Amino acid sequence: MMRSRRSGTRIGLAAATAAVLAGALAACGSSSSSGSTASSGSSGGSLLTSQASSQHAQLVKEANQEGSLSWVTSLAGPVVDAVVKAFNQQYPDVHVSVNRGDEDTIIPQTIQELQAHKTAADVFEVTSTGALEFTAAGVLTPFYDPASASIPAKYQAKSGKSDDTLVTDRVSYISLGYNTTKVPASSAPKNLNSLLSPALTGKLALETDTTSEEWIGGVLHQMGETKGKQFLKQLSSQHVAQTAVSGAALMGLVASGQYAICTCFHNHEQQDAAQGSPVAWAPVEPVIANVGELGILKGTPHPAAALLFIDFLTGTTGQKVLTKEQYTPPEATQPFASWIPTSGATSATAYNSELQSWAALQKQYFGGHG
Repeated sequence: MMRSRRSGTRIGLAAATAAVLAGALAACGSSSSSGSTASSGSSGGSLLTSQASSQHAQLVKEANQEGSLSWVTSLAGPVVDAVVKAFNQQYPDVHVSVNRGDEDTIIPQTIQELQAHKTAADVFEVTSTGALEFTAAGVLTPFYDPASASIPAKYQAKSGKSDDTLVTDRVSYISLGYNTTKVPASSAPKNLNSLLSPALTGKLALETDTTSEEWIGGVLHQMGETKGKQFLKQLSSQHVAQTAVSGAALMGLVASGQYAICTCFHNHEQQDAAQGSPVAWAPVEPVIANVGELGILKGTPHPAAALLFIDFLTGTTGQKVLTKEQYTPPEATQPFASWIPTSGATSATAYNSELQSWAALQKQYFGGHG
């Protein structure tokens, strides 16, 4: 599971997004009145927000007429091909073209295409951070997705009483992974304060990237600013190591025994466990929820195909594909409380400002690389 580095350059990206807002909105207006959009029929706008029982059949009919779909995504690896293959097995008459890349590239590129009156993507699937940037640019089209009714409210963004502007299709959880030969189950952390146990001195490693920065944000969210900083100061006396490697690589170092505990995605621990490594996952609250969100861009020339794709990805078949690739459905109940780092942010700039403050705390309390 890959995520782009989201501190530093993302501040500039958010500012650039705001700078092209007026142009993007103008492009949206121009695109939405184009002949290609009209080709989906006069019901294009109302079809997106219709809750009629015949909606799905009409979607399929009009999507087949449109014949194609452009999807921009920050998802990486085999999951992208798996989604497209499964969608085309179900809807073979709708060709899917994919623009995959890091959010630092694909989001400003998409907005700039709108600004330049070029045909941009129809639908996107990015992290909640990236979705904040699309939202700030004012380029989202409201839609109704039946699956959103079963998704917890914290994973929804509503433009009105029923219309979505974003819908969450997958969740990845971040907490602590550990080597069971280095840390017996009886000593595994059960809560944040248990990390201060003398038995765990010198056993924790953090990565110098977004995963650990958001984990530090979770500490402040759980404990409050003052107590959270006090906890981090106490934890710093535990000889916490830092590594400039990816989350998956750090979990691999824990699996090999170089480190005993680390902040990690649950699926990275699952991958190592499946290979026979002596590892386990400790969901210490608040578990960080990294979410992926779907949205439809204004001026889409293929509105029916865009909504059909969202219906597919949030529906039974699409969720099976994502689950097979180790993403968790947003409606799945969990035995722990989770927190979305972007939940309190009103813009990408606000989130990045928080992320930088968490990174500063990591540097202040834990210093350089281990």
